[in-house]
Order: sequence, then structure tokens, then C-alpha cells
Amino acid sequence: MRTTIFYFSGTGNCLKVAGDLVSELDDAEIVSIPKVINREIDCSAERIGIVFPVYIFGMPLLVENFIKRLKPEKDKYIFAVATYGGMAADTLGQAARQLKRQGLKLSAGFLVKMPGNYTPLYEAIPVKKQQKIFAAGQQRIKNIARI
Repeated sequence: MRTTIFYFSGTGNCLKVAGDLVSELDDAEIVSIPKVINREIDCSAERIGIVFPVYIFGMPLLVENFIKRLKPEKDKYIFAVATYGGMAADTLGQAARQLKRQGLKLSAGFLVKMPGNYTPLYEAIPVKKQQKIFAAGQQRIKNIARI
């Protein structure tokens, strides 16, 4: 079953998550949202994934605008993966509502904790703690791919 994973990454966390997901799935490709946002978006794969960071308890505006441009078949399997450092809040609910406005359904939603990176508010966390978060994230990605 072919899967296209669209991603937006500000710091590289979501690019890593999307790339790791693609490597866990058979017949999957990764596509940058900023590169296709102003083009016709190919939604021909059987499964569509959207990977993005949580920005201030919600989806980045770029991702919201991307979803508004999606035109897959109504019964397409669409899943979202949101990375977060602090709190994910209702980000997946927001994604589900935006898809519903497009006449689409969020089939599954997942959260992956990553090290927080909003350095104006706090310092980078210690490397050992980052490594633990990344290891847990790797396991989470394997579980998401199985689902």
C-alpha cells in the first residue's frame, strides 16, 4: 500500500520523524509541504500522512493552509503526526476539524514528544535527557508505522 508523508519542519524534528516513518513503511515517500503548497498536491497514494510541529498549542498556519488545498478521495486514509516539546493541547483535534471542513476525515492521529527548542523561553535541555526523548520517539515511530 503506497503512502505519501507530507511534512513541515522548522527545526528538523519533523523531517526526522517523517524520514523515520518512511523508512519503517513499505512503498512510502516523503514530500516537503513548503515545496508543494503552491502546486497541485498529489494525493494518489492509498495513505496520506501529515507530519508537523505543535506551535503554541496548535498547527502551524502553513499546515492549516496545506490542508485547505488537499483534494483526495473522500474515503482516503489520512493520518497526522504532531511533534511537541511542552504540551500538544488539542492540535490533533484542530487537524481533524480542518480536515472535516474539507469534507475529509482524520483516520488516525499520533503525538511524538521531542526536546523543546523554544530557546527564547528556556535553555536547551541536557544532552542525556535529549537522548532519552529521542530514543522514546524512535520507539513511538515504530509503533505508529505498525498501526
